[in-house]
Amino acid sequence: MNRRICILFLLLAIFCGQGFCKEDKGPVPMHQNFPARRFENFRGRRKPLRKESCRLIRINVIPVTEDGKEFVAVELFFTQSIDPRSVHNKNILVNSTALSPRHKILFNKSATCMRIVLERDDFFSLSVDGIRSYNASPVPKAQIESMECGHKYFFDKEEKLWKKF
Repeated sequence: MNRRICILFLLLAIFCGQGFCKEDKGPVPMHQNFPARRFENFRGRRKPLRKESCRLIRINVIPVTEDGKEFVAVELFFTQSIDPRSVHNKNILVNSTALSPRHKILFNKSATCMRIVLERDDFFSLSVDGIRSYNASPVPKAQIESMECGHKYFFDKEEKLWKKF
């Protein structure tokens, strides 16, 4: 009985199935209005390569209270995905001293945002150097003096200064 059912389904598949296309048209041509792009493989996803260099564009300084302790979360936003393997505690200076190993450096999924949790300090300086983007281009050094807790900062291209929102 099972053999007859298998033969029946096999015959149905052969007679009812679609045959091969007699004409091989090849791949669908790309639309001529779209520029040809180069892509990079980033964590299993294809991302277009950018011609502009990667740079730090915005910083958020957020006060955080957890279990009665006060901390400061510093979020650094970049124009492109940065390589998390190039970021070390020695690359980030807070008040002219490198981060200690107990500080964790966290990234979002696309690696365009880096987050560091520090002890609470009302005013501090931050320096970021030695970081590379995912396509191995270096990120220019960023140094911000007298940052205040609870404010946002952005980089003004024309004046080449960090300004407070």
